Amino acid sequence: MAIDLISIINTGIGLAADLTSSLQGSVTHIAWIGKDSFNKPVYDNPVTLTGVLIELKQEQKIQISTGRVITTKAHLTFLQPITPNGATGRTEPIDERDKLFLPDGTTGPIHRAEGFMNPKTIRPFVLEVWLGTG
Repeated sequence: MAIDLISIINTGIGLAADLTSSLQGSVTHIAWIGKDSFNKPVYDNPVTLTGVLIELKQEQKIQISTGRVITTKAHLTFLQPITPNGATGRTEPIDERDKLFLPDGTTGPIHRAEGFMNPKTIRPFVLEVWLGTG
């Protein structure tokens, strides 16, 4: 008899979301959608993402994909699914070229949007993102 681990994980995430609801915040997400004719980044309209555990955590310096070194300032855990933007050439649902704004209005470079993949949705069950300083 096969155990439906996907259902068990989804039930656990739902329970975790319910139990932590008083701790959850929201962030503003502005998705990168491409470049204009002058090679400048183009962004979609801002969207508020809810169900986010926001851990303010200044940590080690990390070299990001561009080669730049950052110090992390926040660890975000998204307990609600994020609708993919759909623009071509981006990593869904959060691309490192996107912008995420914390409730206090601060932002920083996005680093390591990751999570354990749900094979049915091809998206992480829970998405974790590190936000840097500067």
